[in-house]
Amino acid sequence: MSVVTIIGAGAMGSALTTPLVENGHDVRLWGTELDGTIVDALKEGKDHPKHKYPLRKETKVFYEQELKQAMEGHDAVIMAITSDALAKIFKRIVPHLSREALVVTVSKGFDYDSEGKVILLPDLLKGILQENDKAGVPIVAVGGPCKANEVLYRSPSCVTYAGENSEAVKKAKGLLQTEVYNVQADGDVIGTEVAAATKKAPAISLWIGG
Repeated sequence: MSVVTIIGAGAMGSALTTPLVENGHDVRLWGTELDGTIVDALKEGKDHPKHKYPLRKETKVFYEQELKQAMEGHDAVIMAITSDALAKIFKRIVPHLSREALVVTVSKGFDYDSEGKVILLPDLLKGILQENDKAGVPIVAVGGPCKANEVLYRSPSCVTYAGENSEAVKKAKGLLQTEVYNVQADGDVIGTEVAAATKKAPAISLWIGG
């Protein structure tokens, strides 16, 4: 059993509690300052407001001010934050992050440097780790195709886990893969991230072209 802390109680962050609990892990779901109403509902035993569906009762849910408790004894951290807030939230996480931990990011999109150059989200996280003397913490990026409700409802789905550290990718796969949540390991971080961030454009084009 591993202790896994999910950062962000939105659609995908909450959905990933399902395979983690199913695999017997100690699962903590931490809500940001924007997730207060979600955390309220979950702590009261109600359905997740976005999914209209309950989470597994084994999931431990934490408010924004309970970050220290949510991170206690963690083996892995899953970043399930929108791309525009990822850096801000990760900088709050890093002081509590173990150097022995694994970081998995399901965030999609790009960031930009001061000159407007595109930065992939795993590289953004890597830079923050380096600034905080934690460059050795491995990062695994998660790509699709997969919808949050498919994961939560245990519908058959398939995702790509990519990272420069093959052992870290293997570990992440071991944490989350189930009989219905299938993980394909890959070393192509750039391809995985670009495809995940831009997939809607070609899909819409194909639909329009009909």
